[in-house]
Amino acid sequence: MAEGLKELCKKVNNEFYGSHDFVPTIGGRGQHHLHGLVGNIWRIKDPNSVRTGDCFLAGRLKKGDLFLCVCHSGDCFQTYIYIEEYANCLISKPEWNFGSYGIGDAEVVDITNEEFEKLKRDGRIERKNEDE
Repeated sequence: MAEGLKELCKKVNNEFYGSHDFVPTIGGRGQHHLHGLVGNIWRIKDPNSVRTGDCFLAGRLKKGDLFLCVCHSGDCFQTYIYIEEYANCLISKPEWNFGSYGIGDAEVVDITNEEFEKLKRDGRIERKNEDE
């Protein structure tokens, strides 16, 4: 019985939210979070859709910019840090951080758990050139 109910809930959730695994936010102006945001880098598709609140980055984010989800801050609220992208590396800027209830219109950039920890700790991960 419980398995059947779980499948029904999953089907209803997929009908309502699509095939993504979302967590509705409280006070997030209708935005929804994907489960497992922490540890992902997001590339902005539409900067106007990324809500940063009143901080240094408000109004400064551009299409293609990267930001890393570093922790759940409570109440479906996440903390993000800005990532600078270069041809040979990614460098985190923890001093350029913001909190948000949603990622807006952004796509995930895959990184490993080790790279995530390194960006949080050292602030830099090396990337291989296409020619190597």
